[in-house]
Amino acid sequence: MTVRATSVSFLVALVTSLALVVVPLYSDGLTLAQRSGPGSYAIIAVPVVIAALPLLWRHTKAITVAIFLLLAFIILTGFSIGAAYLPAWIVTLLALDRQNRVRRTGR
Repeated sequence: MTVRATSVSFLVALVTSLALVVVPLYSDGLTLAQRSGPGSYAIIAVPVVIAALPLLWRHTKAITVAIFLLLAFIILTGFSIGAAYLPAWIVTLLALDRQNRVRRTGR
């Protein structure tokens, strides 16, 4: 179940990043990449890579690291794109909760 939750977190971050590339965010109809240039792709890729950590390194510590890194990203970019990644952060929190519950109960 934890793999499923971390997969959902990754997919939420990926869809959010793709939406930020495609959906016009500005009143003049420009997307983030059109307004900020191609360098914005690297910034948008950061939360996707962070959300992929628990999938690549299947350990509780990876989920914890992903939670803190996603939160740092959200805080640092909060006034621009950070808030869009809150759902991915919440799903990652739920994955950690599920992992801890499985450890306690054995299910």
